[in-house]
Amino acid sequence: MNNVMIDIETLGTGHHATIISVALAVFELATGKVAAEKYIRINWKEDCE
Repeated sequence: MNNVMIDIETLGTGHHATIISVALAVFELATGKVAAEKYIRINWKEDCE
């Protein structure tokens, strides 16, 4: 299993858009079997203070 998909959610589309969450999944491309997954919520309000 050497395939990783990363999904980054932001509050906009510009190059300074705030990242609010990141999701990752390790999977087998041929079968679609997911070996591991992780969801990380970013507390952007705290980081901006």
